[in-house]
Amino acid sequence: MSNLRDELLEDRELRTATAEVTTPKGVKKVTVREMTLDDRLEFEAKVEQKVGSWSACLVVACVVDEGGNQLFSWEDAATMGDRNADRFADVLSKARDLNFIGPAAEASAEKNSSATPTDASNG
Repeated sequence: MSNLRDELLEDRELRTATAEVTTPKGVKKVTVREMTLDDRLEFEAKVEQKVGSWSACLVVACVVDEGGNQLFSWEDAATMGDRNADRFADVLSKARDLNFIGPAAEASAEKNSSATPTDASNG
């Protein structure tokens, strides 16, 4: 009989979902994967470092190729923020579901990542 520790540390496949993205050449399918604990820490660090928006960072963290490797680099997060939000709507929905991320967590992260000090003398 295994104990709780062994059960929690047991290796298992990460859950995935297929999402649709709209490209200039039509609708394509991508794989969205749940994050490991290490992936989640990296995602949160990238959001805090403001490499891109919360949503762009979530796309980078969760969209993978056929081999299970990230499809996008963290450098892509900044570029992604300039793209049509509808393009990634299904990806974001699936990524939130797979990673148990609710609207409150997203709103808090967006608020914290966009908060920057202002200099009144420049205004």
